[in-house]
Amino acid sequence: MNRRITLQSIAVTTVLGELTETTTNAGDRWARRQSLSSRESFISDQRFADSTWLFTMYYDSLTSTITPEWNVVDGTETFDIQGAFDPDGRKREIHVACTLAE
Repeated sequence: MNRRITLQSIAVTTVLGELTETTTNAGDRWARRQSLSSRESFISDQRFADSTWLFTMYYDSLTSTITPEWNVVDGTETFDIQGAFDPDGRKREIHVACTLAE
């Protein structure tokens, strides 16, 4: 684990008929970051890049509650969480699949 990341929870509330998104720093953790896949696509003559990243962290009371409504912040980059899972069910590590937020 060689990167210090911040886990952010996101709450969506309705205020006067408008959706408001509130981000709260849930905690910092050491993690390993790996690139899983990258691809480019063209839509209406515009180029789009899409990458999937995997963050691996130690399993604990915070990381065991990660949901797709959370973000991972690594330096200046923010990642949208797609899913989190315990790869072997032994409660030692959590793998978090993410895409770079736009």
